[in-house]
Order: sequence, then structure tokens, then C-alpha cells
Amino acid sequence: MESMYASSSPSSSASPAVLPSPLAAALAMTDTLSDREAEVFSLLAHAPSYEEVAEQLGISRRTVRFHIEKIRHKLGAQQYHQLCAASYLHSLTTAWETSTGSRSREMPASRNSHTSSRPARTVGSAGARPS
Repeated sequence: MESMYASSSPSSSASPAVLPSPLAAALAMTDTLSDREAEVFSLLAHAPSYEEVAEQLGISRRTVRFHIEKIRHKLGAQQYHQLCAASYLHSLTTAWETSTGSRSREMPASRNSHTSSRPARTVGSAGARPS
């Protein structure tokens, strides 16, 4: 099983907006999770302990461990912190899609982008300096 953070090639220079392919693949597989697994996965965004997840869902620590093992297998993660990172990124993507109404996996444009949606300022007589 390939590590979630393994680089595809040592000389690859990906832009910051592009996720490593194993992580992107894991995020693409989240729709294979059962409803309960998806619920557990969503709680992992803040790296809680098994006890915290169990308390929040009203289930045993052993059941949480069972669900996390199933999620790790389905998403290809090897360690708990990798699931937490994937859950956090998934929550950001889901929040962005919800706020924009978009189902696209593209990242939003930077706020400093030259393609601002604000109209260009025009200098009228009120903005002119007196001579």
C-alpha cells in the first residue's frame, strides 16, 4: 500500500494548490465510506482521541477503533494522523463547495488575484486634485 504522503517523483515540482496524488486519491474515495464511517471520518478533522469520538457519538472506544481501521483500509492511509489530515482537507473542501454551491474540486482563486470581481475605480471630478 502506497503511503498517503509519498511523492510521485523526487523532482516533481507541484504547485501548492495541487495535492499529492495519494492524498487526492484518498479524498476521492470518501464517497465509499458508510454513513457511520463518514460520521467518524468527519470528526477526525481536529485529531481527537478515540475516547472523544466515542463520547461524541455515544459508542464504545472499541467501536471507534473498528470504524477507523475500516476507514484507513478504504482510503489507503497508514497512520491515524494521515486520516486526520485527510479529514481536515475534506472538511475544507466540503465547506467551500457548500458556500459556493459548487461541486468542483478546484480551489478558489486567491483574493490577491488580478481578476477581482470589484469594478475598477474611476477618477472623476471629485477625485481630481485642485490646481
